[in-house]
Amino acid sequence: MDHAKTELPLHEMLLQLATDRQVHSFDLQETFRVSIGRHHTNDIQLRSNRVSNYHVEILNEAGELLIRDMGSTNGTYVNDESVRRQRLESGDRIRIGSFLLSVTLVPRQRKTKLASPFRIGTVGNILPYQSAVSVTQLTMSPERIDTTLPDLLIQLASHGMTAMIVIRNQSGDGRLYLTDGQIVHCQAGNVRKEKALHRVLGIQKGRYEIFAFPTDATVPMTIAGQTEIIILEAMQQIEALERLTSKLPPLVYEIGLNDACDVAVNALSADELEIYEYLIRYQTIVRVMEESELTDFQVLRHIHSLLARGFFRTTKASDGLLEETSFSRPEVS
Repeated sequence: MDHAKTELPLHEMLLQLATDRQVHSFDLQETFRVSIGRHHTNDIQLRSNRVSNYHVEILNEAGELLIRDMGSTNGTYVNDESVRRQRLESGDRIRIGSFLLSVTLVPRQRKTKLASPFRIGTVGNILPYQSAVSVTQLTMSPERIDTTLPDLLIQLASHGMTAMIVIRNQSGDGRLYLTDGQIVHCQAGNVRKEKALHRVLGIQKGRYEIFAFPTDATVPMTIAGQTEIIILEAMQQIEALERLTSKLPPLVYEIGLNDACDVAVNALSADELEIYEYLIRYQTIVRVMEESELTDFQVLRHIHSLLARGFFRTTKASDGLLEETSFSRPEVS
């Protein structure tokens, strides 16, 4: 295989590991180990029964990029050859189960910091998405700017800002962390990653404040990708979530297994199987939404599919009794 030549030392490079769905980027000046596996604590999580919980690690050691299989069940392949420990180069292809990751090393570039109306200490009201007003019209003073959350984040991204944004509303606080304009982490209560980001972006009333990026604590890198694309995908899921919720029973209704279902469980995908097991354990949609690491839209989409295929039945409270209710299959247009 032809490999791209990398003249620069590793600490001046970005490591990009691309699947067919996402590009994961790591700054090799700061990253010395990348773990990959099925468990959610890995830097890159691959959801498949063919992937071990902790399958493989990529190491930045003594100026070399190495890959090491961590005793996986199904093995690790680089350029279609089984490996235990081997040097990696730009252009290599890693196969883990059914996943293929391409390796690319690119020079790390610092973004030019442009003048921005936002700065550390800026506060403001969060406006509904329908408030199509530009930031300049909303500026009341250098310290206060009222805006929508998507517009705020896109502005910070376009100016390469590094900061922590705290969002407050009646439901609680959320925190967004940006490095050089890229969203790297989000937390809302006990929820993290994309799930937390989608919940925070769904807030249409509250307050925000921009703080300096914390230096006294390690902020995990749980979100990767271009900020504008991340926000666009999140907003699409938020809109779809509202439509999907109307097609489901109330989220607090109890859900039980349908003994009459003749569809085999092994026909389910890995994510569907996870939601299937959570529904058995927690019995209500709202509990599954809290326990699963999938986004709320992904959870409801899988529950809708499981109900439509007859795996579960729903019940509702009526005059103190629980009555079974049928779930109609969606119409096919």
